[in-house]
Amino acid sequence: MTMLALSMTVPPSVNRCWANAPGRGRIKTAAYREWLTIAGYEIKPKIAGRAPIETPYILRIELSAPRYDIDNVVKPISDLLQTMGVVSDDKLMAELHVSRADRERGVYVWVSEKTS
Repeated sequence: MTMLALSMTVPPSVNRCWANAPGRGRIKTAAYREWLTIAGYEIKPKIAGRAPIETPYILRIELSAPRYDIDNVVKPISDLLQTMGVVSDDKLMAELHVSRADRERGVYVWVSEKTS
């Protein structure tokens, strides 16, 4: 079973990730693009040389950021995992566990293949 542990800075709230652009529809905001770049560099050393998970997977997220809605981290993190090649498609997520953590500010993520 493939299991990967990652940590990264807290993403912008999902409410601040996209904006309406006249004539273009929904676009990524500057804050979201910046976070994708920073978080990508943070996880890159841990994922180097790993093949993407191409089967159903389990995503566990712990958020350590007081007064932050814990459900607002799911979509940005899921998109990051796909963009960085950790998973081949975020639609393969079979289980999701999100909780609050009492440790240094950040997001702690575990991705593992679902075995049954």
